[in-house]
Amino acid sequence: MIFATLHLLMTVIQDGDLIFIVHDKRRQWVRKVQAKQQFHCDRGFLRYDDIIGKPFGETFLLQPNNHKVALLNPLPGDIISHMKRQSQIIYPEDIGLILTSSGIHLGSKVIEAGTGSGTVSSVLGMFCGKTGKVNTFDIREIALDQARKNIAQMGADGVVSAQFGNIIEDNFEFSNIDFAMLDLATTWLAVPKVLPYLSDNARICLFSPTLEQVKKNNQVLGEYNFNNIITIEMMKRTFQVKPNATRPHGRMIGHTGYLTFANRDTNSLYSSAFSEYITPENLGNLFVYGGIVPGIKLLVVSSEKSSLVELIKYYFKEGVEFIKIPKTYPPNEVSTFIKSACKVFSTNSFNSILIDNLSLPDLVSVLHPLLLPGGAMCALSAYVENMKMIFDQLMELKYFELTSSELIKRQILVENDGSSTHSSLLPSTGYITVGRKVIDKHPYKAKPVPKNEFVDIAVEVGLNLKETLPEEKEKVDYANLRE
Repeated sequence: MIFATLHLLMTVIQDGDLIFIVHDKRRQWVRKVQAKQQFHCDRGFLRYDDIIGKPFGETFLLQPNNHKVALLNPLPGDIISHMKRQSQIIYPEDIGLILTSSGIHLGSKVIEAGTGSGTVSSVLGMFCGKTGKVNTFDIREIALDQARKNIAQMGADGVVSAQFGNIIEDNFEFSNIDFAMLDLATTWLAVPKVLPYLSDNARICLFSPTLEQVKKNNQVLGEYNFNNIITIEMMKRTFQVKPNATRPHGRMIGHTGYLTFANRDTNSLYSSAFSEYITPENLGNLFVYGGIVPGIKLLVVSSEKSSLVELIKYYFKEGVEFIKIPKTYPPNEVSTFIKSACKVFSTNSFNSILIDNLSLPDLVSVLHPLLLPGGAMCALSAYVENMKMIFDQLMELKYFELTSSELIKRQILVENDGSSTHSSLLPSTGYITVGRKVIDKHPYKAKPVPKNEFVDIAVEVGLNLKETLPEEKEKVDYANLRE
């Protein structure tokens, strides 16, 4: 049973479920609901018995001071960021690119060396499904113990097998493997060992944190006749979206690691459907952060000629509905077309909705009723203006965990003899916006603002000062402002 069936399709909180508790950007927790137990944090506590049977995607007040939190279904990105681990995780941004560069789909067979926390194996397992298999190995029992728990927590234990083993020294009986993932200190030594296990059109990924390792990886892949060798470094920056003040945030994660991809045949690593802003990294990011995984109910709103339609059909064989806008449709009538198309769907029909580069003033409000509470509204945008319009609409509807970001991709170029390296910044690839629908049962109520005592005293002593200090406006609800 895969992750989506365990978590994303649930609408009511049950004993034993995972739950994502969100107070603000800094105070977030993934916890397992346990009857007769309590959750505690610096803002208060809640009794799990009080939320069992309640819907996901609603707000709840922590006791004793009534601090508001949202109770959401945890998406893969939420669990990865908050899971326990005995080793450094591969970041969700890198996992998304690994997923979409691997070429895997339902039924694929994968081998991984370096289980670590089990995050990569779990996400790969979701897309391999019950008919596929992920065999992952590690030489540290303590890491494997935690990884197995994490894999089970993500609902991928039926597909992923985490075992003790040394891919460099041990011999295995694998054959026709579709994808090999290597995350080791000496990845280049593992390449000749996994080669006999791979199918003729298999792909491989080597994750390494340093350039010295990258040079050895590229050299050994060339020696063993792999094709389309490419090394990528992923960076991500989020955006501040405000009236007349839209810009990237000043801080970002500058480096996670280098991903080196290659394949055995001469075909391109990437489908010709990837183009412009619909890139492997953007689509992979939405899979992880938007909870767009096999088994969910997904609505895609796109142009009928968009390459996104072809890509989604590759990864998802069922559970997907499309609203495809004809290319010839007059722009001023697109909103009417979408409203009419939405009428065939019931309220709360979808776990995620994906908007493909559309910027209509009322688009989100039209789609909003179709999304399950706690579900993710996602958008891919080619332009900042499109991203900003979607962001503002989600903000107006008080979506939680609201972010807009862009992924920056650098290619690391290694000379044939391995003597030198340099990097090339690849073109801008568009913008990603994701927000979580929340039914706010506890809207913020501003307290009356007391009069300014200094002004009162001045008037009493006869200075006859005119009241010039404006009254304080309604306070900002920081639980809903996702800044």
